[in-house]
Amino acid sequence: MGLLISCGVCPPCRLHREPTLCERRRTYGVNRALADGPELSGAWADHIVLQPGTAVIKVPDGTDPLAAMSLACAGPTVAHALFERRPVRLGETVVVQGSGPVGLAAAAFAQLAGAAKVVVVGGPAGRLERAADAGIGDVHLDIAGADDPAEVLRRARAAVGGDGADLVIECAGVPAAVGQGLGLARRGGSYLVIGQYTDAGDTTLNPHQIVHRQLDVVGSWAFTGAHLVEYVRLLPALTGRFGLAGLVTPFPLERHADALDAVADGSVIKAVLTS
Repeated sequence: MGLLISCGVCPPCRLHREPTLCERRRTYGVNRALADGPELSGAWADHIVLQPGTAVIKVPDGTDPLAAMSLACAGPTVAHALFERRPVRLGETVVVQGSGPVGLAAAAFAQLAGAAKVVVVGGPAGRLERAADAGIGDVHLDIAGADDPAEVLRRARAAVGGDGADLVIECAGVPAAVGQGLGLARRGGSYLVIGQYTDAGDTTLNPHQIVHRQLDVVGSWAFTGAHLVEYVRLLPALTGRFGLAGLVTPFPLERHADALDAVADGSVIKAVLTS
């Protein structure tokens, strides 16, 4: 697996020990322009030219490629968030907002870390069913298709004991989820925001909830090669416990447009292009 290049010399890399915040960070298939060359620097291709400094990690022998790819971006992102920014502690209750790859990676990692209960609040319903079939999460609540989202939030709080979760992890990527998530954490709990990776706009929230609940609110951005290493190290444990391959829908490369449409309408969890 290989994905990104950090420069190693800017202040975040060299002084702050935060290469995820590298000022010149480049990611294949994301922010490498065709004009930068060489042309084979994208992600949807049979071959790719790897530049010096690219993090490349060998997947363990015998690992199902589809299982490895199910959380190939989400897994390292969650490794950064849960290993360094706000770890899951043994016996904690956890609510995960979002049932895409990042949300399911967060739920699976929380279970491996020894969480007492993991509640996944997301949708559409088909995604939640596939997550349950894969063994990811203990409780699955569909807020995307709910007539009364407030009732779903009440059920989520009740599922972790009524007072709220020890840790709430936002992986939905919907700005409105942040205000909802603050109310899902218990007083003295933590709110970890991973999902707002793109700027989807502003939202309304009640800052009193942060103070009244005395919440630790933590953000986590992207990942580095070190986090990719941690994900690959965890693959045997992840594939041994969870049906990760069942989260993947493969598409031949020539059907890339169909894959994009399926991701956009939520009918698949993880589309993977194959050749």
